[in-house]
Amino acid sequence: MRWFCLALLLVSWFLVPRPAQACAVCSQSSPTLTGAGGEKAYDGRLRASVDGRAGSARTGSGAGLVQLDDRRLELALAYAPTPDFLAAVVVPGLYRSMRSQKASGGEAVLGDVDARTSYRLWSSDDRQRQLHLVSGLKFPTAPIQSDREGRPLSAELQPGCGSLVPYVGVDYTSTIRMWTLSSGGAVFVPVPVREGPHPGYSARARAAAQVQPIRYLAARAGVSARFDATGELAPGQNDPNSGGLVGYATAGLLVSPTSDLVVSLEAFFPVLQSLRGDHRELTIFGAGVAYDFR
Repeated sequence: MRWFCLALLLVSWFLVPRPAQACAVCSQSSPTLTGAGGEKAYDGRLRASVDGRAGSARTGSGAGLVQLDDRRLELALAYAPTPDFLAAVVVPGLYRSMRSQKASGGEAVLGDVDARTSYRLWSSDDRQRQLHLVSGLKFPTAPIQSDREGRPLSAELQPGCGSLVPYVGVDYTSTIRMWTLSSGGAVFVPVPVREGPHPGYSARARAAAQVQPIRYLAARAGVSARFDATGELAPGQNDPNSGGLVGYATAGLLVSPTSDLVVSLEAFFPVLQSLRGDHRELTIFGAGVAYDFR
């Protein structure tokens, strides 16, 4: 409830009238709407966003089956000091409820704080085609969670990585009239800094098409995939229910009621699951609000 009230307060703040400024769409020389986390740099850009997601995952089988329902709210602030470089800090709060044959319960925790950057490597003269270098570092601010018997949960069910996680990737976008095509990928390499479960390295890729028939409305669809190496429950002890490949079909809707405000809805449907051990991921739903102050 506290996370919901904070999100409501932020949304209310976004909607308070302010002196007119150049709109974000005009400043970035592109009519394409971008939701939380998808912003591109222009000189002096300052954007705040609230992004919520809800999903579930299962590990184990029989008496050892555990289902985790995860509700995540991410508060983000992004700033571009130059036309080509953008930096952002993302602070996630989670409410996680766990169900098993032995016990059930819920807990609110802090997730792993993420500091990320995006640098424009290349763009066409009209900036309708752009290539970005994306990098960042996740910090181990989430706690290590255990079951009622004191045993740490699987690495796949932890609220964080228990590691410093540097990552690097690329992102490409191309806008042709009302269509925008995007693709990208990144590699995450966890460096364990404390005892407990932690994931293995991860490679992620995505591709999407977005159509925007009018200024304030866009729809998009795409695919995304994630490959994870096997994680560990403890040093030298592999987690049998971690790692493998999962692929999603994605769909989303973006609405911009005013020039600097974007509201987004999205869903991720698992269509390919080749995960190791007894591990299954379910559909993820998301909603976000992003506002440009400059």
